[in-house]
Amino acid sequence: MYDFERAIFIFSIFISIMRKDLSVLAIGEILFDVFNNDKKPGGSSMNVALHLHKQGIKTHFVSAVGNDKNGEKLIQYLKNQN
Repeated sequence: MYDFERAIFIFSIFISIMRKDLSVLAIGEILFDVFNNDKKPGGSSMNVALHLHKQGIKTHFVSAVGNDKNGEKLIQYLKNQN
């Protein structure tokens, strides 16, 4: 891709974000970051999707969690972010 094409592509993404008609699909991990005795929901893909959602950008997130209490807590965490 030439520099001019790249600049037009980046500009079109910027305009889409400003108009809020951009839709983002994030695929990746959601997990607990563990610090000593504390654990917090994390994962780079989940963080990106969540922050874009909070900015008003239509966001879809695809991941998998375990069929256990930790998985349930992660799903509940995402549900509580709306």
